[in-house]
Amino acid sequence: MVASSKGNSDSKKIIIFMLVLLVLLGTLQYQKDIYAKLSKFKISSSVDYYEVLEISPSASDGELRNQYKKLVIKYHPDKNPNCHSCKEKFNSIMEAWEILGNPEKRKSYDESTGFVVQIPSSTLTLTADNY
Repeated sequence: MVASSKGNSDSKKIIIFMLVLLVLLGTLQYQKDIYAKLSKFKISSSVDYYEVLEISPSASDGELRNQYKKLVIKYHPDKNPNCHSCKEKFNSIMEAWEILGNPEKRKSYDESTGFVVQIPSSTLTLTADNY
């Protein structure tokens, strides 16, 4: 009987170990999938695309699109044939638009760069006077 209970105990340990291993592997696979999803966007962390487009991270999609169009017209190489810096600026604008113009890529960019869009609030900061 003692040998039987020891075998039962070993079987339970093996089952628990297998379950823990499965949970760990599932977690690793999930993290791998998230990383793959974010890395496919090829987001450069050294460039602030909102700064390139001269707009706030809290700008709406419509405001972003209007600003993009304005800058593209202003810096287009055909409008500025002798301006080398305009061509570089135009290329930067196009790169920024590729990321920020796509809602899914914009969301990933914002999450990966730490931009947080603040939601307007009518809350009151508590002080000793208004508590």
